[in-house]
Amino acid sequence: MFVTVAGTYDREYWGLYIKTEQIDKTFQKDRFANTEGTLYKRARFQWFGNQVADYVPVHFEPKTNETGDHSPILELVTALNMAPDATFKTDIESIIDVDSFLSWLAANTLLGNMDNVVNRGGSSGYLYRSPDGGKFSYIVWDMNGAFGAEPEGLTNSQVVNLDIDMPVVNPGSPSPIIGRILAVPEFHAAYLAKLQTLVDGPFLPASMHANVDALRALTRPAALLESRKDYSGAQYDASFDQDVTALPSPPRPANRLVPGLKTFITARHQSVSQQLAN
Repeated sequence: MFVTVAGTYDREYWGLYIKTEQIDKTFQKDRFANTEGTLYKRARFQWFGNQVADYVPVHFEPKTNETGDHSPILELVTALNMAPDATFKTDIESIIDVDSFLSWLAANTLLGNMDNVVNRGGSSGYLYRSPDGGKFSYIVWDMNGAFGAEPEGLTNSQVVNLDIDMPVVNPGSPSPIIGRILAVPEFHAAYLAKLQTLVDGPFLPASMHANVDALRALTRPAALLESRKDYSGAQYDASFDQDVTALPSPPRPANRLVPGLKTFITARHQSVSQQLAN
């Protein structure tokens, strides 16, 4: 990106930036057939009380239809936390698109992104609910922690070998949307099948490494030209094939290593393949 500000900058190069699509009304219209529903930013699924106000807008912030009826949020959280095991499968399938959620969870498990609901306190993500009794859809967001970049207190080895049966930061206290859904045998089997499909196809190291090399070639000249970058050009080059030392950023430990992209991909593919085989 080049910046020009009269009297200050004359087409000065500020670096390589990612163009990120915002989750907003435009996204809503592009992705959903019925665009009159409600979009929520953040999603914490723990039990905070039996009133809508216990959840909206603090834990689920409406970005559209702000003054509308938000009782379906209470219905969703109540089902996740209070529905008896005997009826939970039927209850939750009527409220949220479970299949698409499992697709996201399988991909997230492979990518080792801990900065979302796999960290019980995390709330990165959006929900969209179509009107007229439609189901909630979980929308992924904030993927900069993928490939083990933000381990949320875990070691790199723990992320690489993350348990596929409960792929969360704290298996003893998972977010209800993960813990209860994966406790249903049919959902668990569907999730593992999605993992197997990814491991056998898109996440094969040869394919992933080729994609990494293509992106490296595309971005390298611009990345090295940048004068405002936090990491050196040597660290940028190294980061594709080997771990690099992270910038000091309390409360993260000093000298923490950020996994190299190819290093993580190869090790994670091996770990998940072995777990699936067992």
